Formats: sequence, structure tokens, C-alpha cells
Amino acid sequence: MRLLCKILFAAIVFSLSGGVHADDSLTSLEPITAKMESGDPVVIATFGDSITWPCYHTDYRQNYISFAVDALRKAYPSANVRIVHAGNMGSTGRGLTDGRFEKHVLVHKPDLVFIMFGMNDCAGGPAGLQTYDANLTTLIGKTREAGAIPIVATQNEIFYSHSDGRDALPLYMARGIEVAKRERVPAVDCFALWKPLTVEPARFAAHLNDYFHPNHAGHRLMAYAIVKTLWPKAAQHVSIDERTPLKPEEAESTASLVPGPPGKQILRTADGTWYAISGRRRNQQLTDLVFSFSRAERPTWQDFRHITLVGTREDAVFDAMDRTITAGMLLEKDGKVYVVFSWNVGVFLVTTRQPTVQLDLTRPPQVQSVAARQWEQDLVKPGSWLEYQSLPMVRPVSVANSSHRDGALLFDAYLQSDGWPAVLCSGRELFPGGGWENTDGIDGIFLIETVAGQKDPVRKMLFPEFQLARCAPEVKGGVYFAAQQTKAAPLQVGVVGSKPFVESQPGVSQFLLASRSGAGITLVFERENLSAAERWSRLTVSSDQQHSIKPLLDPTDRAVPLPWSDNAREGIVWWTLKKAGPIELAYESQLPPDATSLAVLSAQGDKIHFELLPIAQ
Repeated sequence: MRLLCKILFAAIVFSLSGGVHADDSLTSLEPITAKMESGDPVVIATFGDSITWPCYHTDYRQNYISFAVDALRKAYPSANVRIVHAGNMGSTGRGLTDGRFEKHVLVHKPDLVFIMFGMNDCAGGPAGLQTYDANLTTLIGKTREAGAIPIVATQNEIFYSHSDGRDALPLYMARGIEVAKRERVPAVDCFALWKPLTVEPARFAAHLNDYFHPNHAGHRLMAYAIVKTLWPKAAQHVSIDERTPLKPEEAESTASLVPGPPGKQILRTADGTWYAISGRRRNQQLTDLVFSFSRAERPTWQDFRHITLVGTREDAVFDAMDRTITAGMLLEKDGKVYVVFSWNVGVFLVTTRQPTVQLDLTRPPQVQSVAARQWEQDLVKPGSWLEYQSLPMVRPVSVANSSHRDGALLFDAYLQSDGWPAVLCSGRELFPGGGWENTDGIDGIFLIETVAGQKDPVRKMLFPEFQLARCAPEVKGGVYFAAQQTKAAPLQVGVVGSKPFVESQPGVSQFLLASRSGAGITLVFERENLSAAERWSRLTVSSDQQHSIKPLLDPTDRAVPLPWSDNAREGIVWWTLKKAGPIELAYESQLPPDATSLAVLSAQGDKIHFELLPIAQ
């Protein structure tokens, strides 16, 4: 079926290619092509709205022009092309104010300028067409006066059912082509290439990141339109597949652990099922997120079933989209397993519910109940993970996007009363007047919470310029935090919404935080350059915020404090790992009071091992 869809789409593309061509009587691109063939410098600029700016809808690095230029570099191996991105000007009218076009485009002395507007302008309806026409004409004139070649490009189709008043978009796209013909400049009609997709909603949605912003597949489609129209020789180098193609240099992968809050990459649910998340790296980039589970009482890693939840392979549930995974964790409530993770563009969520029939751990998987077998089979279907996804897009649910810069990081998360996660993550508070064009601001750690009845989550900056934080909800109310500005700085501990009420001594290298069953929190931290007897300390905080810091007694080099056993031992249990030497590990986040072993994932070379290690209290 996938092959048939590709063939049909290729036929549509071929039939449309005659309708998206540059008239021979228009401004010639031969001088630009000659420069690419000879290796002379070429500057290609773009000017448009948020579809033109590489942002969190893709990966903060790529969009239609970067995909097109990649193809040009392959078609013309000597090409020396530089890209100037100038986007999110909102509309053509805003793009012409305050000298934005001159400051963000013309100052770079471009050879070509792709002008792509209309998605925001069309909210003005048919009455705004003349203004849109005049603004496009002005931009074309300014480009010519600067000695560059203007190229008008139309945009993508959208879901009009949720278009926020963009019903007039087709009129604006048609007017853009008319302006190009009248002004005798090249035009690329991306909109015409998108139109056939709308008859297949599933394939249409696969090219979008929301109702109107294209994802990687959508931007590759527009890049195809650009090169097919202007440089047909390069068209073969742009993929029109829905999945992000795996680059040859990324074919080899290495199994790895997933960064994230300590202790939250493994869990065991009440019915005895083990769950774990791990990853795969390609060229030092963590591209894949692997979800694993086993019903064996004492499994090895080979006893787990492994599902590529996010990845570049064809069997991945969700496309990796050239994004980088920066952290991940597992949460569980009422038989539902939550995978919360951060791509470099923001924090995302997927969920899956256990089968309604109790799993029988004494029986092998092949003789499990029909419900259990069906649950396993459904895990490879995106719909099984998208309980909270209201959009028609087949992608993980966004909890928080990083909005204005690359590099989002999940620090910690907890489940609110409605089952939706609140997350601590990196972010940026923009200075007044900031936006896509000016991203000056303050980096910090934000708490993202949902509030009943509100469409958008509440975003609070808790710690400006901090590098690490953890959080733990307390049953009697309030959310405790521990945060650290640098490793040399003390820990600050408090309740969200108030100032820190205690600080540790400086020099903390790592710390763990857990709630204490409605009685406060316990925090354990390690300070560097101290003797073994002094290295680890414990901070306890009662529900009335009384606190004390005491050194741990008689720790050894192999004593590792591990959290999240919710029992009478204050939510922190001190286990000694019966394993010599340092290991890179992740461990289970929920231990019953009678536990006799600890589940540990360790990365050893290019392999991952799952072990149940004996524990000592």
C-alpha cells in the first residue's frame, strides 16, 4: 500500500509539474545556476511568516529552503550556497514595517529572495487581497532594486475546520501567482502540489505538525516544488516520503541509556509487568526512543519486547523527524503508563493502558489471553498511544514547546489530579519586543501546568539561569522543588510559588528528591571533594516546612542512594549495589517495601543489559 501511494503521488507530481514552472520569458536563473556549477558564492534568502522560519514545527534547523539547498548541493557538487533565514514577520504588511526587510534580508546582499506570505494575511478575507497584492509588489520591487532576483512561493494547504479564519487562503495563493506573472518574476506554486493531499485526510495530516504548520514531510514537499520548478536536475535529491529518510551516515545505531530524572527510566506496575525506556544513538545524536516491557518475574534484556516508540526506522511508531531526544521518563497511574520525553523542540507525552484482563506471569506470552495479545499487537499502532491527542496529527502530544530556541530539556514531571503531567523543563523568557526575529531573553527552568477549563497550559519561570531542578508533589498540597544554579552552588529547596526556605552547602554534584507519603519530602545530595563518610547528606522536610540536614552514616564507595519507594522508610531507601566499579545505569522508580532486588539497566559498550541486583538495607 505504501509503495502504491508513492507511485500515485509521483504521478500527481509529474502531472502538476507543468503547472509549477518558470516561464522562459521571466527573469532568468541561468546566472545563478552558472555560479553553482562554478563554485562562486550564492546567497539565497527567504522572507516570510512562521512557515518560513525554522522553528519547533520542524527541528529549529531545517525547512523548505534548507531541504532545497541540500538538493542543490548534491546536484551541483561545486555549489557554494549560503542561506539567510528571515521569517515569522506575521504578514507581508508587518514584514515591510520598521525596515525589517532591509535589516533581515537585503543587508546580506542575496542573489535570490524567496518571498512566501499569505497564511496570516488571508485572515483579512477577500477584502484584504488588494493590500496583500500591493505588499508583495513592494517586496518584489525592493528585491530588484537591491540587485537580487525575487521568487514568489505559495504555501501549504490547511485544515479549514480549525483555520482560525483562514478560509480565504486559496484566494491569496492564487493572487500571489498572479502578482508574479504580472511582475514577470519566477513563481513556485507549492499550494498546487499540496491540493491532491486533501482528499486523503490521513496522508494530509502526515504532512502537518498542527492544523496549518507543515512538519518535515510538508517542508520536503515544498522543497520538491522549488527544485522541480527551478532546477529540475536537483528534484531527484528531495524525498517526498512521509517518513524522514534515514541518512546513509546514520544507518548504524548504538544502544544507549536515556538521560532524565534519576530512577524514572524503569518501573514495575502492580500486575508485575516490567517497563523500561532506552535509546539509540546515531553519530552521537540520540534519535530513537525504545519502549520495552516484560512479564517475566526475573527477566533478562532478551526477555523484553522492544518497540521503537520514536525513531528513524520504518517500524517506529512515530517518526523521529530529525529531532534529538534530550531526556525521558516513565510515570504510572491506575494501570496507565506515561512516557514523557523531550525532543530538542519541547516536551511530549504518549500513554498506553494495560490490558483489562490481569496478566498471568506464569504463562508464556504466546498463551496469554486474547486481550493481552491484542494489547501487545496494538502497541505498534500510533492510535494506542494518543489518548490525549485531539489533533488529527499522528505525532506525540505536545506538553510544552521551547518556542524560541533549540535545545529543550525535561528535568522532571509529576501527574496532576486529572492525570495530565506537569513538567519542569528548560525555556526562555523573552525580553520585551522579542520574537522569532529577536530571541534575546533569559534562560531558565519553567513549570508547565494545566488548569481545568483553560485551553493553554500555565507557564511559570521558577529559576532564571539555573542548570538543574527536580520536583515532587506532596499529598497534602503543594509541590516541592530542589534546584541548582551550578554544580558549585548550593541546592535551593522550597515549595513552588514561594521563596526557597533552605539551602544546602555549596559543591553539590548530584541530588535526588522524593515525596514522603504526605509528610513532606526527603532529599539526598552528594558533595564533591569530601571523604566517603562526609560525601552524602540527607535533607528532610516536614509538611510544616521544618527541615534538617544530616550526614548519612557509614556510606561506602559502592553505596548508592536510590529513591521512590513509597513506604514507611520516608520515600528514600538506601541500597548497596552488589556490583564492583562504576557503571552507567538507570534503575527502577517504584520499589515495594518487601523488595529483595533492584532492577538496573546498564549501558556497556554498544549493548544494554537488564539485571536484578540483590539489595541490602
